[in-house]
Amino acid sequence: MKTNKVAEASHRRLQAQLSMNHPTIWQFIIELKKVQAERDLYYEFLVGGHEPPPLKKKYVEASDRILNLVLHFRDRNIIEYLRGSAHNFVMDH
Repeated sequence: MKTNKVAEASHRRLQAQLSMNHPTIWQFIIELKKVQAERDLYYEFLVGGHEPPPLKKKYVEASDRILNLVLHFRDRNIIEYLRGSAHNFVMDH
């Protein structure tokens, strides 16, 4: 997983939970506790042996391409490796 995607998803989840732009510190803490409780439930769901939901096909394919690049790192020069890696990332503006 890409770190920035996880952080962005967490930010969106928290923002949706708050449903306001400038919460008080107490509103923020209360909503943060609710989000944490949901994550704890999901963790227990996974610990209980359930499988996480499947990834979208485009993410599976991108992960496979990146793994292939990493596995064949020594077969390329550094510029080709970096260019190949860059082709697998989309930067949001």
